[in-house]
Amino acid sequence: MGKFTMRFHRYDHNSNYSYLVIQSSANHNYAWIANRNQPILHPLEILTLDQNKTLKITHEDGDPVVFYFAYETSNSDNISATLLDSGNFVLQDWRNGGSTQRFLWQSFDFPLDTLLPASGAFTLDWDLNQRELKIRRHGVVYWSTGAFMNGRFKFMLPDETKLRYNFSIVSNEDEDSFTYNPVDQSGKSEFVLTIMGRLYDFDRKIDIAEADYCYGSNTDAGCQTWDQPTVGMMVIDLSKEVVTLM
Repeated sequence: MGKFTMRFHRYDHNSNYSYLVIQSSANHNYAWIANRNQPILHPLEILTLDQNKTLKITHEDGDPVVFYFAYETSNSDNISATLLDSGNFVLQDWRNGGSTQRFLWQSFDFPLDTLLPASGAFTLDWDLNQRELKIRRHGVVYWSTGAFMNGRFKFMLPDETKLRYNFSIVSNEDEDSFTYNPVDQSGKSEFVLTIMGRLYDFDRKIDIAEADYCYGSNTDAGCQTWDQPTVGMMVIDLSKEVVTLM
């Protein structure tokens, strides 16, 4: 199974109607819903790419739900519909024996509330010079683990009872890398960086870094400071009727 799956889904098992959905294999969240405004009678729905290069959902309850129709005549027989590892469902036209391609249609052009290819405000990166992980907000360092020493990061999982990772660093002329592995190999592990800057372990919902409490003015638990915006103030001297902007 890949990172995403596509299937017809009924929100209520008692319902007679379904939706074509793309779901994350990791957490089963909906990445995309194809016919969100036009549910299809279940179980008579079929996703079809016909000989006229039309991508659609057919059913026995009315007109098909058409995603792409070839308005221009195409002689290409190398057209395929594929769910990519990125979660993008694409209709591709392969030419010259598959050496070149173009997208005729893609689900990323019709987003839901989940924008898979979009970059967020926060990023997590490895600083090989200072040997620490950093969370940045729009490129500005927001939070840091502190330097890696004795197999630990100072501000990552400071509670010993929550320590469940083995960290390793490789630094040589061929490679600079940081890796982690769960102490309990039977468990799953997935670091998740939220849109608010919180870094947590998805499996057990353990906070790896409470960076969402960093405000640029405090240095608690790995938080970093940055220049704060200047706030203007008006001082009014009523005796002299003078207004000063500071």
